[in-house]
Amino acid sequence: MRPLLQISNLQVQFPSFEGEASVLDKLDLTIDRGEKVALVGESGCGKSLTARVILGLINRRRAYISGQLRFDGTDLLTLSSAEWRTIRGRRISMIFQNPSAALNPVFTVGEQLATAARRGGSANNLVEARALAREMLERISVVDPDRVLSSYPFQLSGGLNQRVLISMALINRPDLILADEPGTALDVTIQEQVLREMSDLAEMTGTAILLISHNLGVVRAFTDRIYVMYAGQIVESAKTEVLFRNPMHPYTAALFRAVPRLSADVPPQGIEGAIPDYVNAPSGCRFRPRCSHAVPGCSWSLESTVLEDNHRVRCVLYSGEERPHNSTDDGEAPEPSNHV
Repeated sequence: MRPLLQISNLQVQFPSFEGEASVLDKLDLTIDRGEKVALVGESGCGKSLTARVILGLINRRRAYISGQLRFDGTDLLTLSSAEWRTIRGRRISMIFQNPSAALNPVFTVGEQLATAARRGGSANNLVEARALAREMLERISVVDPDRVLSSYPFQLSGGLNQRVLISMALINRPDLILADEPGTALDVTIQEQVLREMSDLAEMTGTAILLISHNLGVVRAFTDRIYVMYAGQIVESAKTEVLFRNPMHPYTAALFRAVPRLSADVPPQGIEGAIPDYVNAPSGCRFRPRCSHAVPGCSWSLESTVLEDNHRVRCVLYSGEERPHNSTDDGEAPEPSNHV
């Protein structure tokens, strides 16, 4: 069975006065139907940009995009604006990280949810659309849905606006949901309820979810597989439990060491340095200037090495015999708290 989403050799470059900024570099990523996949990494690594490329929200006149981006067999990079309207919001939807910027302040929440339902084909008229909008708000624990539907976004809290965005993404039961930090403005209890609702939808309808998150506790509890991104490159990918049990890439191990653990005596360790300038990004592995395991071969362009359980690592140290030990003392990656 072919993947629902298959990204192959995707490259995104933006022109600037200093030169071409290669923000996504030879990206490979797949998502199967009904699968829950996480994309993790530091801020500025290109995670949200990847979601926007998938949804066709990058102006092709201001960016050079190459490679393949196949959704259910169709290359999204070849679609016209009219063809995109049959997919965006219907078969692919997105939960944006900033609800205040994503909602239109001059329309009520009810009008915006009803419009999404009618354009997506989930409702035939306004009455059905408003009933469906109310039902979706109730399913994600909005206690006063009628008040929310009649309110404008600026009259609601950030948490309520976030739940409105989540309802809008779920209302047409799409094939793929791009969830960019969906729990940003939610407290822990509501976040758990929302993620459970999204997980139930995935199981019932076969909806796939790409979760972009910094919360490794949520990622571990929610997803089936993880892609680790650094400076526009996928440096490691594996099944969730495999990756947490044995992080292989030095950057992945550094991310785990930076997470506070409630039961550990060792304090979290920050990662020295910063993400490189994309115009002058290092050749080969872009983590090389910050990596304590760096060797001369890290400057080469390297494809991912496939280890056991389809564990893929893009690191020169795994293309030969020398392999650093990145696990914790008990042989397992730290188990972060959901409250981080």
